[in-house]
Amino acid sequence: MAMPVLETAAIVRQALVRVEIGKRLIALGGTIHDAEAAHRRNEAAK
Repeated sequence: MAMPVLETAAIVRQALVRVEIGKRLIALGGTIHDAEAAHRRNEAAK
């Protein structure tokens, strides 16, 4: 079953937006020198 053109275009657009957001985050990555890593959930606690 082929995907409708509109749906395919929306998926491609969303992928491109995510790539651009990723590039912006990478560019900002080194600008906050005293930032601490976020706490992560402990998977073993489940």
